[in-house]
Amino acid sequence: MFKNIRQSHKISVMLLTFVGMFLLLFVRPPMPQDLKYHQFADELNFLGIPHFFDVVSNFIFLVVGWFGFQEAFRRKDLLARKSWIAFFISIFLIGPGSAYYHWNPNNETLVWDRLPMGAGFMVLYLILLIEHISPKLEKYLIPFVMTGVASVMIWAIWDDLRFYFWVQFSSFLCIPLILLTFDSKYLTKSGYYYCLLFYFIAKLTETFDHQISSLTADFVTGHTLKHLLAGIGLWFLVVMIKNRKPAINSQI
Repeated sequence: MFKNIRQSHKISVMLLTFVGMFLLLFVRPPMPQDLKYHQFADELNFLGIPHFFDVVSNFIFLVVGWFGFQEAFRRKDLLARKSWIAFFISIFLIGPGSAYYHWNPNNETLVWDRLPMGAGFMVLYLILLIEHISPKLEKYLIPFVMTGVASVMIWAIWDDLRFYFWVQFSSFLCIPLILLTFDSKYLTKSGYYYCLLFYFIAKLTETFDHQISSLTADFVTGHTLKHLLAGIGLWFLVVMIKNRKPAINSQI
C-alpha cells in the first residue's frame, strides 16, 4: 500500500504527525495532574508493603531491563546498539521508580516513575528512526533522552502535562506509521507489533483499574495487570533483538 510512496513524502507525513500532535496539545490550556489518578484499586498491605501487588509487579521491569541490556550489550553488530542499551536501562529504572511511586502515590513520587518512562518513549522512537531511515540518527541519542526527561520535569515544575503527553502519544502514533511505511534493515520487526499490542491492552487495564478489581473480587487490579502486560510486551523486544538478522541487501 505504501511501497510506491517516495521516501521524502513518508518522512513528511511522519513529521507532520509529530508536529501536529504538538500543536493539538499546545493550543489548549495547561493540563494539571488529576489527583484522582493516585487513587488506585490495590489497597492490600502485605509484609509491610502498601499497595502490595502494584508495588511488587514492577519486578518485571527489572527482569526485562536487565536481560534486554545484556542482549543489547552482547550484540556488537546490532544497529542502534547504544540506543538499545539506553532503552533497556530506562526500562530497568522503571522498576524501582514505579515501585517507589506505588508505595506512596502522589505527584512527588510520580516524578520518579515518569522520568525513565519519558526517556524510554523517546529512545524507542529514535531506534525506529535509526533502523528504518538512517543509522546516522543515533548521534542524537542524548537530545532524545533529554527531551523525554525534560517533558517530565516541565510537568513536575509547572504542573502541565502537555509536553509529557506529546512525548508519549506522538511517539506511539509515529512508531506504527514508521513500521507500516518504511522498510526495515532487519528481516523481522514483529516484536514491535507485539509490544504495541500489549501496551495498548495494558493502557486499557489501567483505565479500568477499579472495574477489573471488582470483577475479580480484588484478586487482581487493572493497574497491576498493566505492569505485567507492559512487561510482557517489552519482552518481545528482547527476543526480537536476540534473533535479528539483517535484511537481504541491507548494509548495517
